[in-house]
Amino acid sequence: MSGTTTDQALAFLQEHQPLPPTAEMSAELLDRFEAVCRHFVDAPDERAIPLLLGALSEGDGHGVFQRVEDCLQQHPAEVVAPHLAAVLREGRPEAQYWAATFAMGFPHAELVGPLGQIARDGDTESRTAAIMALDLNESAEARALVGQLAAADPEVAAILAEVRDTEQ
Repeated sequence: MSGTTTDQALAFLQEHQPLPPTAEMSAELLDRFEAVCRHFVDAPDERAIPLLLGALSEGDGHGVFQRVEDCLQQHPAEVVAPHLAAVLREGRPEAQYWAATFAMGFPHAELVGPLGQIARDGDTESRTAAIMALDLNESAEARALVGQLAAADPEVAAILAEVRDTEQ
């Protein structure tokens, strides 16, 4: 998709909500998605944020799904956080995992409640990502929630201990 326009990139994303699981994705489709991500790193457009998050599917896109974070980083947290919060609240489980992972780079107050819900009720990978994102959020609300979650759930306490040991 060399020479991709923003309209073409947006249209591609609209057609792929979500992309197929990684195991079923063709190399061509993965290359096109990566090109779209490169486009939105070079030409950020707020309209792409929900579409990029909605495109994420099962698996890791052979490392390409991580490129969505590069696109998100082109925007301020107050622009990205509402989109991440929406996916955390209402998205498909695989998209929730990615939103929780990306939330680590956007420690915003709007994400505390939805991350707390994933930390309580999500699958193991999503819970771990949500707990890590909450732990990186220095707000009083996030700190209090992390303490409550750790006190109520030994698994959360173990994840926090492991994360904090790794950071030292």
